[in-house]
Amino acid sequence: MNKRSLAILHVSPPVHGAAAIGDFIAGSKNIASRLGLIVIPITSARTIEDIGSFKLRKLFAAISLTAKVFSSLCWSRPNAIYYTASSSGVGFYRDLIVTFPIKIYTYISKSKLYLHYHTKGISDFIGSSKLKHILVKWLFWNSRVIVLSPSLRIEYLSLISEQQIYCLPNLVDDPFDNNDFQSHIDQKFTKFRESVNFLYISNMIKSKGYQYLLELAVLCRGKPFTFHFAGAWQSKKDEKDFFKFIDDNKLSDSVNYHGLVRGAQKNKLFVEADIFLLPTRYPKEAFPLCVLEALSYGLPTICTNEGALPSIIDDSVGRIVEDVQKFGDEVTSCYKDLLSKDVSARCRERYEERYTAKIYEESFITILSD
Repeated sequence: MNKRSLAILHVSPPVHGAAAIGDFIAGSKNIASRLGLIVIPITSARTIEDIGSFKLRKLFAAISLTAKVFSSLCWSRPNAIYYTASSSGVGFYRDLIVTFPIKIYTYISKSKLYLHYHTKGISDFIGSSKLKHILVKWLFWNSRVIVLSPSLRIEYLSLISEQQIYCLPNLVDDPFDNNDFQSHIDQKFTKFRESVNFLYISNMIKSKGYQYLLELAVLCRGKPFTFHFAGAWQSKKDEKDFFKFIDDNKLSDSVNYHGLVRGAQKNKLFVEADIFLLPTRYPKEAFPLCVLEALSYGLPTICTNEGALPSIIDDSVGRIVEDVQKFGDEVTSCYKDLLSKDVSARCRERYEERYTAKIYEESFITILSD
């Protein structure tokens, strides 16, 4: 029997972790050929600010998506269905609507449904209501769950058996070809460093912790430190407050905001950076792609112990900070130890061993072929 698979997933825009992974899966010729993959995109949110909010057009989008899924089930008869699921909020209720015909189809056809969670927070969601707990249990009935790290399984163990939980770490594309990385670090560590470039690339959401880095910039005024920020804003108010803080504290010489970056502009920021910083306490933080990108460029990373970050970063490639209030102190005390070619090489090695496109493709295909 030929393998036929259906993938219902987020794609960009807007740019976020699940969408980036969805873009990769949808564009992978290897996955498409080996799994017979048909892709249906989830297109509800248009901006980062739009995520999680209820709008009437989202209801119509959910109905339209359900119709497309129903049609594909009837005509394609997939053996496996992959669905990028939401752990809470409006997205969860959309998932209930869209997966209803899938649940019926998998029960009749004995096909398999894989729910892939890119964020954490489902335990908090079900803890707020007995009805939500029942709805999640129904969603998980006759399903399999994909999480990003073994450490994130714990949220699901009361809802589904451990044998039905798969781990699939994220990936990022390799920014270097052949031996280009070695040339990059050889050049980087032979030239004179006028200042230390700290980099934050993530969505500009307050709980991601960018404010701690602004406060660090104030404390380190006069030191050869430059702080670079890039990402989309969650709200206009946050954007206004960010620039007001810079003006009030006269940080324009040491703090730069680059907007939402892609392609060559994003590559330039990573190439010129020395250390990546992510003081996140984002409630849904699980397995941030920006940290994997940093590793792929050989950048040591200082971050919090949120989500699966402790499974990605250790003292050989950066630092994990448990108390975010002391994040700035940790940066100033350890950054010199991380600025070496050996540390950079270990970061790159961590990426090549765990987070490449090839590794992800093989793992994804193995899971959906189970």
